[in-house]
Amino acid sequence: MVSEKLLHSIQDEIRELLPALESFMEEHVSPGAEECERLKTRLRALSDQLAIYHHYRTQQEITPSFELHARVSEVAAAEAELKAIQNEIKQQVVTPPAEAVVPPPSTPPPPPPPVPVTTPQPVAAPQPDVPVATEPLASPPPSPAPASKSGTPLAIGLNDKFRFINELFGQNGKEFGLAIEQINSITNKAECEVYLTNLKSLYHWDEQKETVKYFLQLVRNRYA
Repeated sequence: MVSEKLLHSIQDEIRELLPALESFMEEHVSPGAEECERLKTRLRALSDQLAIYHHYRTQQEITPSFELHARVSEVAAAEAELKAIQNEIKQQVVTPPAEAVVPPPSTPPPPPPPVPVTTPQPVAAPQPDVPVATEPLASPPPSPAPASKSGTPLAIGLNDKFRFINELFGQNGKEFGLAIEQINSITNKAECEVYLTNLKSLYHWDEQKETVKYFLQLVRNRYA
């Protein structure tokens, strides 16, 4: 399980930190700036791992639910949208109002031309109306149905599915299924990238591994 892996990772980190902490307790040793910076970085990493482990322990179920995945994605997307709006407001430049344009004085209209005098012409006898055949109007062709904007669902083979479950989702098929369901429900590429970033952080994926590269490329191909 993910919580057990986190606990082992925390324990290993603490064991590796003990010698460095003991060196700071020696009376005749004065650690340099480089040692201080290295210790501070490792303590920060340990603090992040403890926060994640605490989150898992305080939940009723260790397995992240579909609602949790959706909430993480929505919050991250809302923060990105808020930052974009703030940047847009900062870049706006207030321009002074344009000066009113005074129209030129109007000139009087020219006098109307004289009306010509015409002589009356004899009126021809009215002719009977001849019906004119009319063709029925053709009905307009039906408009095509609008194309769907939703992304194509992921098509994952059986071998790839077991590979992703074992190497990316801690051998937990339920977590894999929930993640794929959430990915298929996202139709915006930017929101999908935010969700993938949260998955990488949650499961500590190494982007240099071929399995991680293959999974990310498979998801991004939905928006190609």
